[in-house]
Amino acid sequence: MHFYGFTPADARPVALAYTQEERDQAARSFIFYLISSQLLCTSQNKGDLAVLACLRDLSRVGSYSWGSLALAHLYHGLDVWTRGSGESNWQFVRPL
Repeated sequence: MHFYGFTPADARPVALAYTQEERDQAARSFIFYLISSQLLCTSQNKGDLAVLACLRDLSRVGSYSWGSLALAHLYHGLDVWTRGSGESNWQFVRPL
């Protein structure tokens, strides 16, 4: 069936051919976003560029202990808050 000169074959989406490097870059960006915004939340919501070194080799990402990283980040945030120095996520606790 033709519809205004187009056939159903014309309406098929074209599969985009991304290179492996482009797919890896997209994966690194998404993982960096997840780690920065969910695991290592800061009051400024800025990502720590040191995490990028962990994302260089995507085949090793699953072997890292991300929970240890989150716990160390939590301890550091609590230390900053208890000393009263710098910006901390724990400022909301002070009035309590």
